[in-house]
Amino acid sequence: MVGYTQQTDPDTTARAIGKEMPISPKHSREICRMLRGKNVDVAIRMLEEVVELKRPVPFARFKGYVSHKKGVGPGRYPQKSA
Repeated sequence: MVGYTQQTDPDTTARAIGKEMPISPKHSREICRMLRGKNVDVAIRMLEEVVELKRPVPFARFKGYVSHKKGVGPGRYPQKSA
């Protein structure tokens, strides 16, 4: 059986794994959703903007009682997870 990473092009594919990290798994899921498919340089800049409170992370799944952000809809600034 061939693993998932062996079937993809290593030049254009990245994989990140974090275990036992002191961050919210719900926030991490929404951040990963926001970054999926982005270039590495663009993704790093987006995370820096989240930490600087300039770009909210749009929340799609865990959006109960999450306030509306202009141009995004329900979103937050999960600085610790970013």
